[in-house]
Amino acid sequence: MSLFQITGMPIVFAFIIAARWTSAREPRREVLLSIFVKGLLCFLPGYILLAIFRGIIGSSLTGFTLYLSLFFREHLFPLALASGAFVLFQGKLEYPATDEGIVLAVFAFLSGFYALFGTMDFFALYGYWGAEDLFLLPLLRIATVLALSMIAPRFYRFQGSYAAAFMGCTAALCLPAAFISWIYALNVKILATALAGAAFCAAAAALFIRFPGIVLESRAR
Repeated sequence: MSLFQITGMPIVFAFIIAARWTSAREPRREVLLSIFVKGLLCFLPGYILLAIFRGIIGSSLTGFTLYLSLFFREHLFPLALASGAFVLFQGKLEYPATDEGIVLAVFAFLSGFYALFGTMDFFALYGYWGAEDLFLLPLLRIATVLALSMIAPRFYRFQGSYAAAFMGCTAALCLPAAFISWIYALNVKILATALAGAAFCAAAAALFIRFPGIVLESRAR
């Protein structure tokens, strides 16, 4: 499962950009790769901030305080850093202002930001991994990134109240993700794993339903 922790997000990103989205292939793959790299470059300062924040919050908590700890440490703060960095730099990114282009641009940037998260956590927790670190948390990260990317066109151009609403949706998506992590920590592991799988499947299904050409064109290749 350590392979999934390290490669899960990059593999999903590779699959999505490998699909033929439109006959014009818009946005182009090299554009998405460029956006992915920009997200990747934002990761290091973001991870340093996250490490400081995790040190302040701590993790030896129980009950509802454990939920709050997981919410802030593992879900809200990382995703808020990623989406905040996108809002800050998206004006310098070149991507088509279509639903497809916006979804892919947001997904590429967030995927780049999250691409090394699993690797860094792998070494930070070396020898103390659990199934939550190796599987559950990476799967929830992929699901929330997909979900946030899907609703991103509603907030284009990500300025003013639209940027604030985008960040609000970031926080809202972290609430159920943190709940799943919480019940897993409370040893309701089968239910938590099932919910995490359902969240990922729902986000992926929404993507394929909204853009059915991904499936049709992929099969035609």
